[in-house]
Amino acid sequence: MSGTEIQKKEYLGRTDLTSFVVPAGTACIGAYAFAQCTRLGRIAIPRSVETLPTNSFAECDNLRSVFVYEGDRETAMDETDPKKCGEAFLFAVAIRYLTDTTLLSPKEVGSPGWIGRWDDAFEAYLSAPDAAGFSPFLAGGEEDYEDPMNDIVYYCRQKRKRKADLMIERLLYDGCFPVSGKMKELCARELAAHEETYEALGNRRERLEETVTLFEELGLLSDEVCDRLIRTLPDEALELKSLLIRRNKKDIFDAFVL
Repeated sequence: MSGTEIQKKEYLGRTDLTSFVVPAGTACIGAYAFAQCTRLGRIAIPRSVETLPTNSFAECDNLRSVFVYEGDRETAMDETDPKKCGEAFLFAVAIRYLTDTTLLSPKEVGSPGWIGRWDDAFEAYLSAPDAAGFSPFLAGGEEDYEDPMNDIVYYCRQKRKRKADLMIERLLYDGCFPVSGKMKELCARELAAHEETYEALGNRRERLEETVTLFEELGLLSDEVCDRLIRTLPDEALELKSLLIRRNKKDIFDAFVL
């Protein structure tokens, strides 16, 4: 790596990377620089970066936070600041799922214009058919045909779960980055329309109280839905079960029986 650039494919396929801070002063990140870093969950990029190709993080399926920082790299990933965490999440979504390349400039991240463009691009993503992007890999042997992502029904269900998760997160960051009435209506309509919304809820492990409150505000937690979730949520979702039980004013110790 030179002083001002991370080279093309420099960290390609590094499955040992879970977090990374791009050095301060770096001006360019090359194509496929972090592609296929499948365990990379967080990365910090200095505002000095001018070029960020759309494929720099190709197939980084666990990337959830892309922080933008200035100055001291020791505070590059400030997870105590809700606004910075919100920016980091929204930037990661832009890199992984949104097609508007104007969203990929670290210099613009978090500005009012950037947030507005992000919401427009996110609305386009939500409105696109769930089958968009489906391209089964059938060039090899029998194992390729058995890959569940080669099944259109499975692919669409996974897409709807991802959309639900992203909508929930966007609405939870309303306090930092206000969501327009139009966007709220779209998210509420989409979340109410699909069963995968509750699968996304069941998979959540953070900000659970806020999430349950959000679901109540959207009218997505009827008594019947709560009872079904309490019965069917996996054991690792015990905290969420407890919250739902308290919401239904039941004995909290029921959570350890269900």
